[in-house]
Amino acid sequence: MRSRGQGWNKTEKFSSKRKDSRKKCERLRKLKEFFPEIYDTIMTERFVLLETTENKKGAEGMKKTKQILTLATTASLLMGSISVPAYAATTFVDINTVTWSGFKPFLNQAAELGLMSGYEENGKRYCKPRNNVTYCEAVQLMYSIMKAYTKQDVNDATVTKWKPVISAYNIPTWAYKATAYGLENSILTTAELNKLQGGTKAANREDVGVIFGKAMDTVKGYDVKSGATLGYADKDAISAVAALCEAAAYYKMKGMTLWDAMVAMYEKYGYYKDAVKSIELKGIEGLAKIQEILETLRNNTPVRIGDYHVVSARDYKLDTVKDMKTGEVHPTGLPASNVLYYDLNDGAWLCVRPSGTEPKIKFYYGIKGTSLEDADQKSAALGEEVLAMINKML
Repeated sequence: MRSRGQGWNKTEKFSSKRKDSRKKCERLRKLKEFFPEIYDTIMTERFVLLETTENKKGAEGMKKTKQILTLATTASLLMGSISVPAYAATTFVDINTVTWSGFKPFLNQAAELGLMSGYEENGKRYCKPRNNVTYCEAVQLMYSIMKAYTKQDVNDATVTKWKPVISAYNIPTWAYKATAYGLENSILTTAELNKLQGGTKAANREDVGVIFGKAMDTVKGYDVKSGATLGYADKDAISAVAALCEAAAYYKMKGMTLWDAMVAMYEKYGYYKDAVKSIELKGIEGLAKIQEILETLRNNTPVRIGDYHVVSARDYKLDTVKDMKTGEVHPTGLPASNVLYYDLNDGAWLCVRPSGTEPKIKFYYGIKGTSLEDADQKSAALGEEVLAMINKML
């Protein structure tokens, strides 16, 4: 008769085996879901592996064994279950320059998975582990991972579509498909291609994070905040020009000019036109006059401006938005700023603020017309009314 202790030991061992079995089943489930080809190969050839190991000797048997074990090892790596064994073949001739020996097998596996191709020189492959990662390499790695994960690739038509833009930036041909993939899926913008120009510029961690974050955003189930862009070390004008160039390239591929695109938007949304009137008031007296004008408007909200009536008045300094018809007031919800904004009927508006860099007070205004001519006439008329309003306060 067995003792209670022996029974508990066997129960614990059985429980442990059940846990291990559950883990293995979960890994196989994930493997089948994300890497069905590897799963099918392993399931089909697992008995061949035993037969090869036991009954076949020599180079042929060892080669077959290694092929199947490599599949199993790769799958286990992807599922995070086991470490790489010592028999993984060396892929790069400069692999020994990596000081951390434990990293070598992972480089090899990355190459075997197609995530790294290295550099072909004199018939040999190099990984150049001491070099910084370039933007082109980061985009290529993103593309390789996404292609393996989503089972989707860019076709020749997509590459052809983006080729004029990509070639204009002198991007290496080996990165064409990856770059086209990024552009097609809004992971990259054409304004960001200067980072990839020439293929040698080192990538910073922030930009690599943006690339992979936006790539993840294309996968269902992930939610990456929109608006992330590769960083720029410039001011407004340069970024605006880059954005304009991107728009020009986009519409050129559609057989349109920027003017064609603008007219199309006018026809769809209305012929909007904006303008500004600036009044220069120098010195201490001028500064005081600017503040006086603003306070006059703040304390005496205009009811009408020319042919337009004021629908609502926003005061960003006082954090108020007043409905001129009902008198209802609610907060703007924005940081305090010495700015007054008037919503007018028929889509028109007027905004008043002091300049932050010059001794000026500025009156911005906009209208909505039914055609280019109508917009020009309405803008000119409102501009005259704005000047008249200014002159009354000077």
